[in-house]
Amino acid sequence: MIRSRAGARLTGSLLAALSAVAALALVGCTSAPPNDDASAIPVGALLPFTGELAAYGAEYERALILAVETVNGAGGVAGRRLRLVSRDTHSDTDRGIESARELFEMGIVNVIGPEEPELTLRMATLVSGYDVTQILPSISSPRRGGRTVNAPWIHIAPGPRLLGCMIGTRLYNDGRAHVVIVNENDPFLFELASDASAHFNALLKPGADAYRTTATVLPFQTAQKSYSALVNSVTARAADSLVLLGYPTSAAKFVAAWQVDGNGAPLYLSPTLQSEAFRLNCPPGALEGSVGIGVDLGEDRTAFAKAFANRWGGEPPMPMAYFYYDALVLWALAFQAAYTEVGALPPSSLVQEQLGKVSKRGPNPVGWNEVQKGLALVAAGEGIDYGGASGELDLGDDGELTVGSSATFWRIRGEAVVDDVPGVCASSNL
Repeated sequence: MIRSRAGARLTGSLLAALSAVAALALVGCTSAPPNDDASAIPVGALLPFTGELAAYGAEYERALILAVETVNGAGGVAGRRLRLVSRDTHSDTDRGIESARELFEMGIVNVIGPEEPELTLRMATLVSGYDVTQILPSISSPRRGGRTVNAPWIHIAPGPRLLGCMIGTRLYNDGRAHVVIVNENDPFLFELASDASAHFNALLKPGADAYRTTATVLPFQTAQKSYSALVNSVTARAADSLVLLGYPTSAAKFVAAWQVDGNGAPLYLSPTLQSEAFRLNCPPGALEGSVGIGVDLGEDRTAFAKAFANRWGGEPPMPMAYFYYDALVLWALAFQAAYTEVGALPPSSLVQEQLGKVSKRGPNPVGWNEVQKGLALVAAGEGIDYGGASGELDLGDDGELTVGSSATFWRIRGEAVVDDVPGVCASSNL
């Protein structure tokens, strides 16, 4: 849902608070406090700089750096600057746990990430032992059921139920009769495959769809050396459509094996494959016409892309970079609101409560590039509604989006990724 940024309510106390920060609409429009790292508030990030997901780590860190610079340029939070501390998950659960423990022992107050769903699950007990909030900006991070109320993490991206329903609906509407889904066997992609097949199968009508078979799911291992047996299994099922749910490195290897065998079934791709690294590692022409699903970003996506490119030598942001930027800014606004409430550095439980409030409950809209305005508002005790670079981010009590970024399809044409059509979920059970 896209909401207007107009109509903010300004009270007398708010006008007084804003008198010192007149230029509200621009990012970083006031001078930052002195760069005193000893007094800076440390915020952590768990990012995959190496391993299977290495294509994402540096990009997401750039979004977080941009967010930290934006907050610090607006005066920081609680009178202090932020300091980003990133650690490599190595795309590995055991090594990621050690990186997480290192961050927590350093005294960070918030952690953003990780990307890996298995690592997120394993971290639950570790996080509960520290006074820290956790925000997951990735579509792939959380478990299917979301979190329970008062659990330590917040999730600000679409999950597998929505994405799976849209994939299943798209396959049905495209008239596919013999659908095969292959997925890397990790928690997110397993659930995505299950949801996509379940929604496709639920749409089949007796009689009218007698020419179609129910969708088949074939999981594979990330470290699999050969995909010939998997390709043969797909071929044996006379697939007229193949849904490939994987991560860039292994998915590119599968595509190479798929093409060598001469298969021509249209490819449908997971959001984790909306990556240049995946496209560059596939054989030339192998992905032509493929359809993928990805996040549907908000109305300010062009402006954010320009700001990101200006900061990083002209490089445009990957879709999930929008969510990483929003994760840090949303936390900074919630931390400042919690600090205003208690007059001291707040506990994580209060920051978590404020995350829901600043995402949707206030009368004053605040855009992704109005961080200074948002900080001034919450410092004056005013409620805000943060509308992020990724779109609206209205959080429910369960820490998941109630209104916010949806999903859309994209298509590969030549060397380019082009917009296709918005995602539609034809199920009433979502």
